Amino acid sequence: MSDTKEEILRLGELLIRDKGYNAFSYQDISGKLSIKNAAVHYHFPKKSMLAAQVLRDTRVKFDELMEDHRQATATEKLRAFFDIYKSSSEEHKICLVGAMITDYNTLDEQVSQELKLVMDEILTAVKNILKEGRNSGAFFFKEKPRTKALLIITNMIAALQVARVTGQEDYNKIEQAVIEGLTNP
Repeated sequence: MSDTKEEILRLGELLIRDKGYNAFSYQDISGKLSIKNAAVHYHFPKKSMLAAQVLRDTRVKFDELMEDHRQATATEKLRAFFDIYKSSSEEHKICLVGAMITDYNTLDEQVSQELKLVMDEILTAVKNILKEGRNSGAFFFKEKPRTKALLIITNMIAALQVARVTGQEDYNKIEQAVIEGLTNP
């Protein structure tokens, strides 16, 4: 993949996280890269194609993370999952999925399908981590694993958004409360 295409993807993701999908334009990308809009259109003729690729790349990165931790304990896997959000928080970014969900009703079919795939993959992974953790005695929760996974994911998405306004310390407190809610019987 060309360096320009990689930079377009990187900036596209950052702009979605910063402004939201509907609020950025190719001019935002071309201006930051000092290239013409036509160069952005060359690589991604439509903005929906760019967003779909960003989501596919996110899925690949998430799959790689889960594969890297395949032999880890449930606690280590969950920590790796939380580290995604922790890193975003420290970089003052909101969750890509959370940013895209706010624009869900206006997304092209291609983008909404990619978003569903990312969400399904994350939900399945967290649900499986929770099942494994409960079976090993590392986690305690009364909800069904899918429900608990949804609670955790939505808490983390919201924590990033709230911390944008209230600060890193509040993100840390929310994350810690979620973890304690799983590990204290």
